[in-house]
Amino acid sequence: MTRGASNAAAAATTAAANLHDVYIVSAARTPIGSFLGSLRGVPAVELAAVAIRGALDRSRLPTSAVSECVLGNVLGANTGQAPARQAALRASLPVATVCTTVNKVCASGLKAVNLAADSLALGRGGAAGAAIAGGAESMSLAPHYLEGLRGSGRGGGRFGWPTVGDRPAIDAITRDGLSDGTLGALMGSLADTLAAAEGISREEQDHHATHSYLRAAKAAHAGLFADEIVAVKAADGSVVLGEDEEVHRFASVDVLTTLKPAFPASADRSGRGGGSGKGDKAATAAVSNGGVGRGTITAGNASSLSDGAAAVVLATGDAVAKYGLSPLARILAYADAEGPPEAFPTAPIPAVQAALGRAGLAIDDVDVWEVNEAFSAAAVAVNRGLGLEAARVNVRGGAVAMGHPIGASGARILVTLLSVLKERGGGYGVAAVCNGGEGRPHLSSSGFREREGGGWGGCAAAV
Repeated sequence: MTRGASNAAAAATTAAANLHDVYIVSAARTPIGSFLGSLRGVPAVELAAVAIRGALDRSRLPTSAVSECVLGNVLGANTGQAPARQAALRASLPVATVCTTVNKVCASGLKAVNLAADSLALGRGGAAGAAIAGGAESMSLAPHYLEGLRGSGRGGGRFGWPTVGDRPAIDAITRDGLSDGTLGALMGSLADTLAAAEGISREEQDHHATHSYLRAAKAAHAGLFADEIVAVKAADGSVVLGEDEEVHRFASVDVLTTLKPAFPASADRSGRGGGSGKGDKAATAAVSNGGVGRGTITAGNASSLSDGAAAVVLATGDAVAKYGLSPLARILAYADAEGPPEAFPTAPIPAVQAALGRAGLAIDDVDVWEVNEAFSAAAVAVNRGLGLEAARVNVRGGAVAMGHPIGASGARILVTLLSVLKERGGGYGVAAVCNGGEGRPHLSSSGFREREGGGWGGCAAAV
């Protein structure tokens, strides 16, 4: 080994030994609003500000101590520049707060948490050693696009309007949130294909969805989400929404078996059926295979479009001591995994395995799991692949019942995980979320151990 390589290795070893422990000292989320529901007029950056303020209020950390804000957001069109910066200033964070917006599709909110944890662990949080992280999404306010209006004038000039013909509007939700950027197929169609390949029947998916709805309704009725939620209020102080909207609209699981398949045909890049190309072939497999997987995903066993935000306050051990904070959890490890884009629902499997390996934990060591339910088929695939006990997964229901504000969901399941562990008096927990985009599925998984008897356990977080 050369002298330079030897010095670099020694420096890396020293740096690893000097990493700061990072704790989550508070967590909060807005209620999840139904698509075009009570939060339809509230921008994502304002939802984020509500969650940030709520988390800070619960932490007892001085606002001046926050050095960084990392925020996940997917549907950024028409939100204005730098959504994380907007949210931070709306939440009255210091003007010097360093802000970063993350778009990792459904994993955005959890990726934001782990990026902020990285920064603190490496000592980049300054003397204060505290950061805010989370995610926000307003799917109700996502715009439509008009392509071809620039440079379409007579003579091919740079400016001008089309002289003849219509221009179709492209839905930002479908284009940027729900369609794979490489294959050109809707994520639901790809999940339907996976259900066929994995032998996940319509009955199994509806069974999973039934438990998600019933658990969420039971938790809401018992007031268990109150520990997580901070209400969204209007300028006059009146409450716009104080409880999860979709859960309270739930009527009966009996309707699940009567719903028609949501993805009965292939979808092109813009989400319109009948397109062509390899993305369409992958999607068509779900409806031409016969029996299992033939249009098995429905509106009932898939998550709904939603609005909402979630945030956590992170702090180093030094900051915890300095400000007399009471941590909820300590972050121990994180990892991520990628694979074929058509297999995105199973991405949490290798990522969770990697994270647990880094944390020195086994599957059986984990007390509670939060696995994001983009589709029941995806959740079932992860549960099978990891051998999880259903009784320990999404004990308060999941996105199928509550909704899936895509930029916020990674942080939302983390907030719920912390609340469940607190209710149970501690233990290890893991939160995992798959996502597509850019032709590669990504995953985030986080786990925490609550404080018990004055001691500290660990956290496994994979991104």
